[in-house]
Amino acid sequence: MENDTGSLVLEDLTRRYGDVVALDGLSFSVPQGTMFGFVGPKGPPGQGRACPRAGGALRRGGSAGSVGAAAPRRDARRRRRGPRGARVHRLAITLLLYGQLLTYGFWVAIGVVEEKSSRVVEILLSAIRPRQLLAGKVLGIGLLGAAQLLLVVVAGVALALLAGSLDVKGDILGTVAVIMLFFPLGFALYACLFASAGALVSRQEDLQSTTTPLTILIVGSYIVSFTALQDPGGTLAKVASLVPVSSPLVMPPRLALGQASAVEVLAAVAILLLTIAAVIGFAARVYERAVMRTGKPVRLREALR
Repeated sequence: MENDTGSLVLEDLTRRYGDVVALDGLSFSVPQGTMFGFVGPKGPPGQGRACPRAGGALRRGGSAGSVGAAAPRRDARRRRRGPRGARVHRLAITLLLYGQLLTYGFWVAIGVVEEKSSRVVEILLSAIRPRQLLAGKVLGIGLLGAAQLLLVVVAGVALALLAGSLDVKGDILGTVAVIMLFFPLGFALYACLFASAGALVSRQEDLQSTTTPLTILIVGSYIVSFTALQDPGGTLAKVASLVPVSSPLVMPPRLALGQASAVEVLAAVAILLLTIAAVIGFAARVYERAVMRTGKPVRLREALR
């Protein structure tokens, strides 16, 4: 019996309950487009239950067969998660963005603390305003991060081409475009928060206390994104794509895999831009009021007064 003769195929199905043989060598095929159901002692098992019950019978009965010309559960999981190459693809994108956002966010915070501890900030603020200094720091480190990111992507693409795992016309250009689109947005969001965290302290030893909440936030977003991308078209992935703190990690791989619609992308970008605008105002206020205060760490509540 060939698997392509029907959408549901069972061969030599045997079921035992103790010493009782309920099914002995049952084989049948249900053509595609045919309505089919099981009827037992308690009546019909319910609408839409034939294929799941057949899949369970295949697992327990040790018989050969297919549901929709595929292995019932294993292939369902594979279809939901995508091919192995696609899973590696989206994992690489998420890891790359996570590493860049966390690393360069800390660089911004460290740079702010170094300027405060060495009193260089006092000289700089005699020539420019605090908001301009903050913008220059975020922009400068952001450009450095983008350059390194582009270098890593190009190197990774070259290796993938040599391995034959990417298509030049589709995968490469799309992947590079979405990464370079969402990295500046994600970096602007997190860099401003890390800059305000760095402005609250005057020593590198105290920096961890103010950046820990941000570290938890970005690590938590990465964990959520990793879980969501097990099913890129699922509800969790769609919601995480719109939440500002996680969208820079979730939306790029979804977009590269073709699992995000244009409406979702535009909504994610719009929400990110609105959030960034609010965060810039918050970070600028904290930076202006705390960057010149040395000594013990400044409480966030005091900086916002």
